[in-house]
Amino acid sequence: MSKNVFKKLRRVMATILSVLLVSGLVAPVNAGAQHADEIPLNALSYGYGGQLDLRLLEGLLTGDGLSIAELKGTEQSWIDGDSPDPQDKAQQELDLEALQLINLNLGTIDLPLVGPGGLLEFTLDEATLGAVHEFANAKTPTEAYGAVGLVGSDGSTVDLTRGGEGDPYASINLLSLLNLQQSELFTSTLISDASLQLGVLGAKAERHNIGDAAEALCTGMNQVVYSDLHHPDLTHPILGEQYFTVTPALEASGLDDKRFCSDYRIADAKIIIDAPVVKDLMGTIETELQVLEAALNSTLAAGGTLDSILQAVGAILTGTLSLLNEILGLLGITVLDALELSVTAQVPVADVVETIVATPLSDANGLVAIDLDAGTIEIDLQKVHGGDLSNLAPNTPLLTSSNINAIAGTVTSLLTDSKADNSRGLMARLQNTIEGDDVTHTGGLYDTELSISLLLDGLTVANPLPLLPDLTLAGGTLTIDGTLGQLLNNSGFTFSGTGTLGAVDLLGSLVTTLVGGIGPLVEALLFDGPDSLVSALIGRLGTNDVVSLLVTSLSPLLKTVLQPVTNAIINRQTVEQIDQGNLFTVTALELNVVTLSGNATTNQSEDRLIGLPIATAAVLAQHWDLIDLDLNVANVGSGRGLHSDGYTYDVVCEADKWTGIDATGGDRVSYAAGNIGTGYSYTSTQLALTGVTDPGLATPLRALPGSVCTVTTNPPLSAEAALRPTGDTPTRTPYTYFLAESSVGPLISGVTPAGAPTNLESAGVIVGADAQVYVDASTVGDEWKTGSFTFVIPDDATSHTVNIVHAYDIDTRDIVVTKGTDGPADVGAIYNFQYSLDGGTTWGPDPADAISTGGSFTIAGVPLIDSTTLAPISVLVREEVPAPGAGGPEVFWAVDGTDLPPEPHDGTYARSAVFKAGLGITAVSASTPDLALAVTNAYPVDVDFEAMLPATGRTSLVWVFGMGLLLALGALSFFIYSRRR
Repeated sequence: MSKNVFKKLRRVMATILSVLLVSGLVAPVNAGAQHADEIPLNALSYGYGGQLDLRLLEGLLTGDGLSIAELKGTEQSWIDGDSPDPQDKAQQELDLEALQLINLNLGTIDLPLVGPGGLLEFTLDEATLGAVHEFANAKTPTEAYGAVGLVGSDGSTVDLTRGGEGDPYASINLLSLLNLQQSELFTSTLISDASLQLGVLGAKAERHNIGDAAEALCTGMNQVVYSDLHHPDLTHPILGEQYFTVTPALEASGLDDKRFCSDYRIADAKIIIDAPVVKDLMGTIETELQVLEAALNSTLAAGGTLDSILQAVGAILTGTLSLLNEILGLLGITVLDALELSVTAQVPVADVVETIVATPLSDANGLVAIDLDAGTIEIDLQKVHGGDLSNLAPNTPLLTSSNINAIAGTVTSLLTDSKADNSRGLMARLQNTIEGDDVTHTGGLYDTELSISLLLDGLTVANPLPLLPDLTLAGGTLTIDGTLGQLLNNSGFTFSGTGTLGAVDLLGSLVTTLVGGIGPLVEALLFDGPDSLVSALIGRLGTNDVVSLLVTSLSPLLKTVLQPVTNAIINRQTVEQIDQGNLFTVTALELNVVTLSGNATTNQSEDRLIGLPIATAAVLAQHWDLIDLDLNVANVGSGRGLHSDGYTYDVVCEADKWTGIDATGGDRVSYAAGNIGTGYSYTSTQLALTGVTDPGLATPLRALPGSVCTVTTNPPLSAEAALRPTGDTPTRTPYTYFLAESSVGPLISGVTPAGAPTNLESAGVIVGADAQVYVDASTVGDEWKTGSFTFVIPDDATSHTVNIVHAYDIDTRDIVVTKGTDGPADVGAIYNFQYSLDGGTTWGPDPADAISTGGSFTIAGVPLIDSTTLAPISVLVREEVPAPGAGGPEVFWAVDGTDLPPEPHDGTYARSAVFKAGLGITAVSASTPDLALAVTNAYPVDVDFEAMLPATGRTSLVWVFGMGLLLALGALSFFIYSRRR
């Protein structure tokens, strides 16, 4: 790579880093809650399961007409008023083709949401692992489930245990978030691809119907505890702002704390970086090995390098060959002039490189692995989290800034640190590889192939002795081939000699000398001291342009590329208080991305942090801390015996986000006759039903504190002729009032305003010395005739009882007795009367009521019926007078103008026939008029007709006329008498 390219690349890197660190990722962001905000306002429960909750990205997505509603996952709501039967679950498979049609616009970045080159690519091997299912079930108002993940063996549930490490699932394109994919120089030289590769992901959220329990029993799952949601590292790495976890007011109240269950799965997570610069580094090392080879051969070929060895060879030759000495003496030359020694070396470059790249570089913890052959850097994020990504605390950052610094430092150290600084790094591996084993002389440069060639020129000189032939020494060659290690080990190399050098008595010595000299020489050239060829190679690598680029740029570049991962949160959990209730959301992995102001798609005026949740489940359901709602019923009043059965009531209770009580129609509440009391006592601010040992309903209702309830007697109580008319529009039905407790004493129900609870008053209700509650019912208005009571159960109530009183007051009336006479009654005569209400067993008053003619007296407050027997009251009245045969009058009785039949005189009293106190009263009578009893004494008239005639007439015709007149008067008297009878 040329110097100009490196200079240009450094300028590009500086620009990229400055842009990333100044504009896009440091923008101020308002972190806030993210929730499924399409829950119907009247939903009581909600379940959601979605691989991608795209509703959070609405406004940022563009595509081919696909609406967010079509891609939002699976959800289900229980709507207030739905059938009480549990709902069946809803589920669907993930639609990858639809997701691939969507683009994500982040302002300066516009990229496909899903698919090659996009933000997210699913690589799921569906044939191997199975389909991804999204599942939701708002089963009841108090029970909801949501899940997403690989479908279980039953085909209808999510199984978070399926799919382990190594299974392909999804990949997040990190370069796309940084808008670096379009930089050809960057991608072709430094990093061509960077992705967060994920194993199988899934999530489950559950809200169980726990009834009266305080906490959910999360078998096989994790209980959600509000205080655990605040991870100490849950802060935006650049902005320094806390991510949302739980609504503060909700956390302070503790409502629904420990009532959600959660689980998630991330089978694996690795960051894979394709780095051409790493491959370039291996090319640089290969080149440097070739440079070392050339330097070695150049040194071996240089004059003087092999002189000492050549001299040793010459010594062997001259010491062994006398002829050679003679010839050399005649020629006046040395043996060195006839010898030529050469050594060539072939460094095993390919083998060394292959050994270096055979296994990835890795740190001691296994966090980073660098494949030098493929040019990839793999970061195992499980190692950051103790080897398990599926059991982390809620809201754990996938990486923190300190993690990234450690990763970048580890990568840089592995690639550039010296052997002394990092024994597991590339330089250590390179040095260890090329140095081989200096004991066994194997491996690395000990495998350098050496070829030794010794050439002896043939020599011919004239024989100084006359007549003798010329002196001739045949030439020869000696070749030795083997590795440096073989030479040093004096084993395994090959050699061959020709001519003089092949003579048996020379060959062994020559080979030993050459091998013994050249082997150590080459070893020293390669390895000995700071000036050795290997030291020079290591030194050159330290100043190499590629290595220099790695040292200066790789660490900040890695930090930048990994920066989006610091915005990723594992086991993302939030609890948000919304109008419908408390929504719990769990996401296996939430990737938070920045969308910049000025985005033409969203027309936003500020930078925002947007969460892209992958594998999300959410639930919302009601938890009703229900309490017992009981009834106590008392029958009071003189006519309480008129009702011998139990009662039935309509009970309706309502509260926000509660299904309420609708005990009406066939579901009315029945109150047993045996549980009806006779009244209430009041002690220590507590009402208690008296007159019964087992009060209350057989099974109390269950109601929500704070709810508004109405209890209504149904059917309404029947009218009874014997009951006194009550109400503003009087009717002869029982009246009903309700008692309540207070710190100032018992309260009694009053008017019920429209749309409001019944008023409670203290007036007219007292507690007697016997602790019994007494009510002034002298005046009864219509408010006590409705049989209905509306009340609010206190928010802090642990139980609540409605105290009902049905009052049956027997009606009474006055009987007015008026005295009259016919005939010659004594002027100023007094008449004595008594009456009996028990059939004549007892009479009163004593003394008797005494009235004169034209006078009257009143029998006051005569009940219409007997309170014990419930029989109508029979009334008898008697007058103390002589019998008609004894000079007493005939006594006539009439009730309300109707004559009573005569009754015989008992010798002392004239007595009326029996008549009913309730005479003329029916169940619909609106009033009770006085009953009028008229008593008339009829006295006979005595006429002396003879005395009325003159004396003469008594014996004459006049007498006859007088008798006729007498007869006429008698007839008249009889007529009058008969009429009175």
